[in-house]
Amino acid sequence: MNVLLLGSGGREHALAWKLAASPLTDQLWCAPGNAGIAQEAVCVPLDIADHQAVIAFCKANKIDFVMVGPEVPLCAGIVDDLEAAGIKAFGPSKAAARLEGSKGFTKDLCREFNIPTAAYERFAAAAPAARSTSLAKDLEPSISAAPRPGPKTLMPEWRNSSATPATSGASGPTTTRSILLALQNAITAPWSVKSSAASSHSLAMPALPGAQ
Repeated sequence: MNVLLLGSGGREHALAWKLAASPLTDQLWCAPGNAGIAQEAVCVPLDIADHQAVIAFCKANKIDFVMVGPEVPLCAGIVDDLEAAGIKAFGPSKAAARLEGSKGFTKDLCREFNIPTAAYERFAAAAPAARSTSLAKDLEPSISAAPRPGPKTLMPEWRNSSATPATSGASGPTTTRSILLALQNAITAPWSVKSSAASSHSLAMPALPGAQ
């Protein structure tokens, strides 16, 4: 069968590798793809945000099956539009994709239906967040207004650069700070990259106060 894969990241590269190896795949396209995916599939410069263009490509090339990798087109309802056009697609509907596209929606859903999840609050501004969080004394809350593709972790910024790590047995914000510092010290070294040339380049996490 003819297969179209949507996406251009490492996840899609892995999918392309397996799809290309399947005896059921006659022809594999990927939109937009990347240099690595081009070794497994025919990459086409389609704008996957343009659902009608994707549908037109599928019809013109007799695509039997579409696999959608990124969450952005899923959240935009591309699977719904493909299925409405009579094209089989693998991926959640627009409604179901909200679980990945909006962490706030998912957390609210968990709270409403008593699904175990970590404690949380939602804020539209920094001031009420600072008043509510138990870490407000030492941390500056970060606010994200729009969803971004891929995993999302917001790290607070240190308000007081002279803060020091906690001692054993401490509680509250200092305990959180100690955990962050331990993680920093554990992973910063492997992230450091030095070139063999006279000049050096480094990749490292932003330093936390008290990190070694």
